[in-house]
Amino acid sequence: MSLPDGTQADKFAAIRRWGIGLEIANLRDIQIDVYKSAQIPITAVQAYQMHDFHPLHRNAEHRHQAKIHVEHTLELAAQLNAPRIVTVCGFGHDRMALRKAETLIN
Repeated sequence: MSLPDGTQADKFAAIRRWGIGLEIANLRDIQIDVYKSAQIPITAVQAYQMHDFHPLHRNAEHRHQAKIHVEHTLELAAQLNAPRIVTVCGFGHDRMALRKAETLIN
């Protein structure tokens, strides 16, 4: 969370006091019960692993993993009553291909 220092409870209290919502990143380790019991609005869930997956990749397994991550993010958003998810179609270059190219160059 990009909120002032303090405990998680302090941060949740600040969110309630300021009347703001929270956008959280799906890093596959979201503790749903913690957010539900905090009684704060979740405005969006980010399909954060789209930094690594690409739904238009030439490799079918890579495309499949992107689809699974977006579906998982949609499910999390539904469980958290978040009205939207944030995703992109890919972050430009394939990171794995770039790493391979760097290895070949070096």
